[in-house]
Amino acid sequence: LGDVYKRQITINAGTITNVDGQDDGDTININGGSVTNVIGGIGNDTINIANASDVTDHIYGDTTAANEGGSTDQINITGTGQSLDLSKVSFVETVDGGLSNNNILLADGAAANTWDIDTTDSGDVDVSGSDAEGSVAFDNFSFITAGASGDNFVFGAAGNITGTVAGNTGSDTISGRDAANIWHITSANSGHVTDAQATPVTYINAFTGIENLTGGTAVDTFELTDMSDVVGLITGGGTADILNLTATGETLNLTTDVSGVKTVNSIGSNTLAINSGTNTWNITDVGDGNVGSVDFTGFAAFTGGSGVDTFELTDMSDVVGLITG
Repeated sequence: LGDVYKRQITINAGTITNVDGQDDGDTININGGSVTNVIGGIGNDTINIANASDVTDHIYGDTTAANEGGSTDQINITGTGQSLDLSKVSFVETVDGGLSNNNILLADGAAANTWDIDTTDSGDVDVSGSDAEGSVAFDNFSFITAGASGDNFVFGAAGNITGTVAGNTGSDTISGRDAANIWHITSANSGHVTDAQATPVTYINAFTGIENLTGGTAVDTFELTDMSDVVGLITGGGTADILNLTATGETLNLTTDVSGVKTVNSIGSNTLAINSGTNTWNITDVGDGNVGSVDFTGFAAFTGGSGVDTFELTDMSDVVGLITG
């Protein structure tokens, strides 16, 4: 079949080059078959797709950015377990994954995207080339996946992902709520995030492939057992953030591993290190003390950097391991 022109279009089977809407608003239903391109008109278009893979090339809400005007175009994914790739979507304002459909939203692979997650499985993502405004609103996507250039997932006060936030080949970041958060880092670049209530509530069910973790403006607590589980940087967004390292034989580097964290606690025989600068280490008790603006507890050994390090202590028994300049 060639091009199809109709106000309301339903495709159930067959191979179609283009499904092309009119200019006063269309409802297009793709229930099966194979469609190369879906092209809406100038008006408000609703495009319902059961299986995202049935559209093999591209989905256009309008033909060009100039034709968008004040129109609002929406894609609804009606099937379950589907992946909608935003690099194959242009001039569409809203995408909806369907409630409880467990669908995946894939970011534009070539862009560095910013995701603002405002409510449960919903928010907007800035995607270069997706529409004239550069932003697509999404609803009911419980799984969201970064592009290849390094994405930032920013959680608002009610932001919540019930599935998984997945990184990609770039250096990706999650920025937590401006509230007290507990970051449970359980394996390489992976874990989950809860609030800090007496009975914690999980608001990021899972994250994977995320190199950088950034706290909000309140107290964030980062829990990890292996420093290699965070490839990038742990950043505290407030003034009293805490990192708890529950391991043995690890090195926590205050230059490359963390930034803006007030207190680092070692539960195990670990080393605290700095790469450079002029530093004064005040060791006040067994494994405890401060260096610069960081308080530390429970560390067995201390390693200075390439600058001048001064180690101040009153009792050699306060250092269980080795002091290395």
